[in-house]
Amino acid sequence: MRSKLLKVLVLNVISVAACSEVFANSCMLLSAHNRYQNADAVFVGTAVSKTDSAGHILFHIDESFWGTTGDSIIVKHYDPIISDSFAFRVGEKYLVVAYKQKDELTVGPCNQGAGIKLATGDIHVLRAQLKGESLPYVYGVVTRKDEEPLSSARVTLRNQQHPSQVTAETRTESDGYFEFWSVSSGGYFVTATPVGGGTPIKDSFGTGFPGVRLIMHDW
Repeated sequence: MRSKLLKVLVLNVISVAACSEVFANSCMLLSAHNRYQNADAVFVGTAVSKTDSAGHILFHIDESFWGTTGDSIIVKHYDPIISDSFAFRVGEKYLVVAYKQKDELTVGPCNQGAGIKLATGDIHVLRAQLKGESLPYVYGVVTRKDEEPLSSARVTLRNQQHPSQVTAETRTESDGYFEFWSVSSGGYFVTATPVGGGTPIKDSFGTGFPGVRLIMHDW
């Protein structure tokens, strides 16, 4: 069931500078879609404590997509020394994507543990896919500098060949989430404008597959 529903889930790749030897051969080959689809456990959880000095983290499970039982789980961070940006901070919530390495669930540089505010778009799509709903062509989240979501921001979609014409328009939800469904092939500009005006937040993308994810920051 999970494999079938998630087969169309395609997420943009978050690039990393370092990749361990264990994952080196597959790191650059796996799309983010495959990382979610093939993961042994995907859940939203709060980091409770570090259980030892070997990188094991105890999580309280807030929402499970698959691969977990009970209300807590221990995940090993593969190598926090070479990939500190993936280090979990106690007390914070994450969307965790873990794989089994030597019989224990492991998070490392080839699969991410995204902070909950940056994972909003992925969580929306994961929930929808598990319900059998179709995948939006473009989806994303708009946040402020402090990663707080921008609610009710006006989001416009413009084809790069006709930048003066608005192809589609929507508003962000309370958690900053937005989505567009029907998108023709080509390159596009996406602009988010806060309620009441302000400096627009801009991004761009090229079509080619459904499930294009954008994370738009007011830097």
